[in-house]
Amino acid sequence: NQATNLGINIANKDRKKIAIVLPFRLNTIQTDSLSLAKNKLENDKLLTIALDFYAGAEMALDSLKKMNVKLDVKVYDTNNRESNSLDIANELLENETDVVIGPLMTKNFDALASKLSLSNIPVFSPLTKEVAFGSNVFQTRPNESFLEQKIINYIKKDSTAHIVILHDSKHEAVAKRLEKAFPNAKILTTNRNKKNGSDQFFIYEATLSNALNTGKNYVFLET
Repeated sequence: NQATNLGINIANKDRKKIAIVLPFRLNTIQTDSLSLAKNKLENDKLLTIALDFYAGAEMALDSLKKMNVKLDVKVYDTNNRESNSLDIANELLENETDVVIGPLMTKNFDALASKLSLSNIPVFSPLTKEVAFGSNVFQTRPNESFLEQKIINYIKKDSTAHIVILHDSKHEAVAKRLEKAFPNAKILTTNRNKKNGSDQFFIYEATLSNALNTGKNYVFLET
């Protein structure tokens, strides 16, 4: 495997208009109450994801600026609403934005990307794996089926490895697909209640240890 430095391949360093569109939902934060605002920041999972992503984006943008890439960056809050996303799309069209990152949520992303497709403005889906594809849509994360097949193909190249598939009752479908791909694999299931057969969602360490062979083992943990 080779690491690629994309920075050295940046040829066009003309000023670019970048939009970052995230679901901060700032309208739900009561700025006049420190305790309520702090509670919101600590317990709102969607806000936490948005803030974490924004922090990472700032680091990436800072790196680009150090490469003398000229950027005009605007940040927008969808409030996690489709109507807001469409309003933002109209503003991005008026501003002749070059690239859009986000929104995070599928419904909002699809609405904005569809609107911007009229001007073929590139829209990048940073986290969501299932989005409506268009000529202007770029998905930064592979969907589950693509990723699953890549992993299967990679492991199949190692004919000497021993395969163990450990799954619970909620993941029987994917376990069957893996068993079909690796017919010689050792299949383990999580423990069941002896009285009613319900899944207990755990497995004893000794059970797993006994399923492993000497040498290289690949364990699919589908739980």
